[in-house]
Amino acid sequence: MFFKYTCIFIDMNIKASLTIIFILLVNSILYGEYTYSFPKDTSSSVVKLSFNQLTNSSVLLNKNETRIIDFGAGMAVWYKSDQPQMENLKYPIHAFVEYGNSKKNYSFFADFSFLTQFVQYDFVLKPLYLNLNLKYSIFKGLNYSLANSDLFALLGPGLWYASLTERGYPGIVDYEHKVEKDFGIGLNTGLGVSYRFKKIKISALFRYETGQGQYYAGQFEKQKVSTGSYQAIVLVSYGIFSKKYALHCPAYQ
Repeated sequence: MFFKYTCIFIDMNIKASLTIIFILLVNSILYGEYTYSFPKDTSSSVVKLSFNQLTNSSVLLNKNETRIIDFGAGMAVWYKSDQPQMENLKYPIHAFVEYGNSKKNYSFFADFSFLTQFVQYDFVLKPLYLNLNLKYSIFKGLNYSLANSDLFALLGPGLWYASLTERGYPGIVDYEHKVEKDFGIGLNTGLGVSYRFKKIKISALFRYETGQGQYYAGQFEKQKVSTGSYQAIVLVSYGIFSKKYALHCPAYQ
Protein backbone atom coordinates (compact mmCIF):
# COMPACT_ATOMS: atom_id res chain seq x y z
CA MET A 1 0.00 0.00 0.00
CA PHE A 2 1.34 3.40 -0.97
CA PHE A 3 1.10 6.19 1.56
CA LYS A 4 1.41 9.79 0.49
CA TYR A 5 3.31 12.04 2.89
CA THR A 6 2.93 15.78 2.88
CA CYS A 7 5.26 18.24 4.58
CA ILE A 8 3.83 21.69 5.20
CA PHE A 9 6.04 24.68 5.62
CA ILE A 10 4.38 27.88 6.75
CA ASP A 11 5.55 31.11 8.34
CA MET A 12 4.07 31.24 11.79
CA ASN A 13 5.06 31.36 15.44
CA ILE A 14 6.18 28.39 17.53
CA LYS A 15 2.78 27.83 19.13
CA ALA A 16 1.04 27.60 15.76
CA SER A 17 3.75 25.23 14.50
CA LEU A 18 3.21 22.86 17.42
CA THR A 19 -0.53 22.88 16.71
CA ILE A 20 0.04 21.90 13.10
CA ILE A 21 2.47 19.13 14.12
CA PHE A 22 -0.16 17.73 16.49
CA ILE A 23 -2.79 17.76 13.71
CA LEU A 24 -0.36 15.99 11.35
CA LEU A 25 0.31 13.24 13.91
CA VAL A 26 -3.40 12.65 14.52
CA ASN A 27 -4.03 12.59 10.77
CA SER A 28 -1.23 10.07 10.24
CA ILE A 29 -2.69 7.73 12.88
CA LEU A 30 -6.26 7.93 11.54
CA TYR A 31 -5.62 8.02 7.81
CA GLY A 32 -2.04 6.86 7.33
CA GLU A 33 -0.84 10.11 5.74
CA TYR A 34 0.39 13.54 6.70
CA THR A 35 -2.14 16.02 5.30
CA TYR A 36 -3.67 19.26 6.47
CA SER A 37 -6.30 21.44 4.83
CA PHE A 38 -6.08 25.21 5.12
CA PRO A 39 -8.89 27.72 4.55
CA LYS A 40 -9.15 29.00 0.96
CA ASP A 41 -8.08 32.50 1.93
CA THR A 42 -4.75 31.39 3.39
CA SER A 43 -1.65 32.88 1.82
CA SER A 44 0.66 30.21 3.18
CA SER A 45 2.53 28.06 0.73
CA VAL A 46 2.05 24.30 0.87
CA VAL A 47 4.71 21.95 -0.42
CA LYS A 48 3.75 18.31 -0.98
CA LEU A 49 6.41 15.61 -1.21
CA SER A 50 6.03 11.89 -1.88
CA PHE A 51 7.44 9.28 0.50
CA ASN A 52 10.37 8.57 -1.84
CA GLN A 53 11.21 12.26 -1.98
CA LEU A 54 11.17 12.45 1.80
CA THR A 55 13.41 9.42 2.32
CA ASN A 56 15.90 10.71 -0.25
CA SER A 57 16.08 14.23 1.15
CA SER A 58 19.05 15.00 3.37
CA VAL A 59 17.43 18.31 4.31
CA LEU A 60 14.14 16.96 5.53
CA LEU A 61 15.24 13.65 7.04
CA ASN A 62 18.06 12.66 9.33
CA LYS A 63 18.98 9.14 8.16
CA ASN A 64 22.34 8.83 9.93
CA GLU A 65 20.98 7.61 13.26
CA THR A 66 20.78 3.82 13.38
CA ARG A 67 19.64 1.59 16.24
CA ILE A 68 21.69 -1.59 16.47
CA ILE A 69 20.93 -4.87 18.26
CA ASP A 70 23.72 -7.46 18.26
CA PHE A 71 23.17 -11.11 19.17
CA GLY A 72 26.28 -13.20 19.63
CA ALA A 73 28.28 -15.87 21.39
CA GLY A 74 31.89 -16.75 22.06
CA MET A 75 34.41 -18.58 24.17
CA ALA A 76 37.24 -17.73 26.54
CA VAL A 77 40.51 -18.71 24.86
CA TRP A 78 42.38 -18.04 28.12
CA TYR A 79 41.02 -17.95 31.68
CA LYS A 80 42.24 -18.02 35.26
CA SER A 81 40.43 -18.32 38.58
CA ASP A 82 40.65 -15.50 41.10
CA GLN A 83 40.93 -18.16 43.81
CA PRO A 84 44.60 -19.08 44.51
CA GLN A 85 45.72 -22.60 43.53
CA MET A 86 42.61 -23.24 41.41
CA GLU A 87 43.39 -24.88 38.05
CA ASN A 88 41.43 -24.71 34.82
CA LEU A 89 39.09 -27.57 33.98
CA LYS A 90 36.57 -26.35 31.33
CA TYR A 91 36.55 -23.29 29.08
CA PRO A 92 33.83 -20.65 29.68
CA ILE A 93 31.17 -20.11 27.00
CA HIS A 94 29.46 -16.74 26.53
CA ALA A 95 26.14 -15.66 25.02
CA PHE A 96 25.28 -11.97 24.82
CA VAL A 97 23.05 -9.23 23.44
CA GLU A 98 23.98 -5.59 22.89
CA TYR A 99 21.73 -2.60 22.18
CA GLY A 100 23.13 0.71 20.97
CA ASN A 101 22.84 3.69 18.65
CA SER A 102 25.22 4.74 15.88
CA LYS A 103 25.16 8.37 17.07
CA LYS A 104 25.98 7.60 20.71
CA ASN A 105 29.23 6.34 22.20
CA TYR A 106 27.55 4.19 24.85
CA SER A 107 25.48 1.03 24.58
CA PHE A 108 24.03 -1.65 26.86
CA PHE A 109 25.73 -5.04 26.95
CA ALA A 110 24.28 -8.09 28.73
CA ASP A 111 25.89 -11.52 28.70
CA PHE A 112 25.60 -14.94 30.28
CA SER A 113 28.69 -17.06 30.99
CA PHE A 114 28.41 -20.79 31.65
CA LEU A 115 30.31 -24.13 31.61
CA THR A 116 33.22 -22.57 33.50
CA GLN A 117 34.95 -25.08 35.80
CA PHE A 118 37.99 -24.89 38.07
CA VAL A 119 39.54 -27.66 40.16
CA GLN A 120 41.65 -27.70 43.31
CA TYR A 121 42.58 -31.04 44.89
CA ASP A 122 39.23 -32.83 45.31
CA PHE A 123 37.05 -29.74 44.79
CA VAL A 124 35.42 -28.56 41.56
CA LEU A 125 34.10 -24.98 41.35
CA LYS A 126 31.42 -24.27 38.71
CA PRO A 127 30.50 -20.55 38.53
CA LEU A 128 27.78 -18.99 36.35
CA TYR A 129 27.70 -15.25 35.60
CA LEU A 130 24.91 -12.97 34.40
CA ASN A 131 26.27 -9.48 33.74
CA LEU A 132 24.71 -6.16 32.73
CA ASN A 133 27.26 -3.64 31.47
CA LEU A 134 27.44 -0.11 30.23
CA LYS A 135 29.71 -0.22 27.21
CA TYR A 136 31.59 2.90 26.10
CA SER A 137 32.96 2.93 22.56
CA ILE A 138 35.74 5.38 21.86
CA PHE A 139 35.53 5.54 18.06
CA LYS A 140 31.79 5.10 17.47
CA GLY A 141 29.97 8.28 16.50
CA LEU A 142 32.99 9.92 14.89
CA ASN A 143 32.87 8.44 11.38
CA TYR A 144 30.42 5.58 11.71
CA SER A 145 29.88 3.05 8.95
CA LEU A 146 28.70 -0.56 8.79
CA ALA A 147 32.28 -1.74 8.47
CA ASN A 148 34.28 -0.15 11.27
CA SER A 149 36.72 -0.90 14.05
CA ASP A 150 36.35 0.16 17.66
CA LEU A 151 38.02 0.26 21.05
CA PHE A 152 35.68 -0.10 24.03
CA ALA A 153 35.41 -0.49 27.80
CA LEU A 154 32.83 -2.34 29.92
CA LEU A 155 31.69 -1.78 33.48
CA GLY A 156 28.69 -3.00 35.43
CA PRO A 157 27.17 -5.26 38.09
CA GLY A 158 26.66 -8.98 37.79
CA LEU A 159 24.90 -11.89 39.43
CA TRP A 160 26.87 -15.05 40.06
CA TYR A 161 25.89 -18.56 41.12
CA ALA A 162 28.52 -21.17 41.94
CA SER A 163 28.55 -24.75 43.16
CA LEU A 164 31.50 -26.38 44.91
CA THR A 165 31.58 -30.16 44.55
CA GLU A 166 33.73 -32.32 46.84
CA ARG A 167 34.80 -35.46 45.02
CA GLY A 168 36.77 -37.10 47.86
CA TYR A 169 35.92 -39.58 50.58
CA PRO A 170 34.42 -42.32 48.34
CA GLY A 171 31.99 -44.63 50.10
CA ILE A 172 31.09 -42.09 52.77
CA VAL A 173 27.55 -40.99 51.92
CA ASP A 174 27.72 -37.57 53.57
CA TYR A 175 30.91 -36.57 51.74
CA GLU A 176 30.94 -38.44 48.44
CA HIS A 177 30.24 -35.85 45.71
CA LYS A 178 28.91 -33.42 48.28
CA VAL A 179 27.71 -30.20 46.58
CA GLU A 180 27.63 -26.76 48.22
CA LYS A 181 25.95 -23.81 46.51
CA ASP A 182 26.09 -20.05 46.92
CA PHE A 183 25.20 -16.93 44.96
CA GLY A 184 25.67 -13.18 45.16
CA ILE A 185 26.30 -9.87 43.43
CA GLY A 186 29.63 -9.00 41.89
CA LEU A 187 31.28 -6.42 39.68
CA ASN A 188 32.82 -6.92 36.26
CA THR A 189 34.92 -4.76 34.00
CA GLY A 190 36.74 -5.20 30.73
CA LEU A 191 38.57 -3.72 27.74
CA GLY A 192 38.25 -4.84 24.16
CA VAL A 193 38.49 -4.18 20.44
CA SER A 194 36.01 -5.01 17.68
CA TYR A 195 35.67 -4.94 13.93
CA ARG A 196 32.38 -4.93 12.04
CA PHE A 197 31.98 -6.07 8.45
CA LYS A 198 28.43 -5.33 7.33
CA LYS A 199 26.28 -7.16 9.91
CA ILE A 200 28.98 -9.39 11.38
CA LYS A 201 31.09 -8.14 14.27
CA ILE A 202 34.15 -9.85 15.74
CA SER A 203 35.31 -8.76 19.20
CA ALA A 204 38.22 -9.59 21.48
CA LEU A 205 37.64 -8.81 25.15
CA PHE A 206 39.68 -9.09 28.33
CA ARG A 207 37.36 -9.24 31.34
CA TYR A 208 37.60 -9.49 35.11
CA GLU A 209 34.60 -10.78 37.08
CA THR A 210 34.35 -10.66 40.86
CA GLY A 211 32.45 -12.77 43.36
CA GLN A 212 33.00 -14.35 46.77
CA GLY A 213 31.11 -17.31 48.20
CA GLN A 214 31.01 -19.10 51.55
CA TYR A 215 31.71 -22.85 51.56
CA TYR A 216 32.71 -25.48 54.13
CA ALA A 217 35.05 -27.11 51.59
CA GLY A 218 35.79 -30.05 53.90
CA GLN A 219 36.23 -27.88 57.02
CA PHE A 220 34.05 -27.41 60.10
CA GLU A 221 33.45 -23.71 59.41
CA LYS A 222 32.63 -21.89 56.21
CA GLN A 223 35.48 -20.34 54.30
CA LYS A 224 35.62 -17.55 51.75
CA VAL A 225 36.14 -18.79 48.22
CA SER A 226 36.51 -16.41 45.28
CA THR A 227 34.15 -17.26 42.42
CA GLY A 228 35.59 -14.57 40.14
CA SER A 229 37.90 -15.03 37.19
CA TYR A 230 40.04 -13.38 34.51
CA GLN A 231 39.11 -14.19 30.93
CA ALA A 232 40.32 -13.40 27.41
CA ILE A 233 37.25 -13.85 25.21
CA VAL A 234 36.59 -13.98 21.46
CA LEU A 235 33.03 -13.05 20.46
CA VAL A 236 31.15 -13.16 17.15
CA SER A 237 27.80 -11.41 16.71
CA TYR A 238 25.13 -10.64 14.11
CA GLY A 239 23.65 -7.13 14.03
CA ILE A 240 20.10 -6.01 13.28
CA PHE A 241 19.91 -2.40 12.07
CA SER A 242 16.93 -0.05 12.27
CA LYS A 243 17.24 3.46 10.84
CA LYS A 244 15.54 6.30 12.68
CA TYR A 245 13.93 8.94 10.44
CA ALA A 246 13.35 12.40 11.83
CA LEU A 247 11.22 14.89 9.85
CA HIS A 248 12.59 18.44 9.90
CA CYS A 249 10.95 21.59 8.63
CA PRO A 250 13.61 23.81 6.96
CA ALA A 251 11.85 26.99 8.14
CA TYR A 252 12.87 26.19 11.74
CA GLN A 253 16.26 24.50 11.32
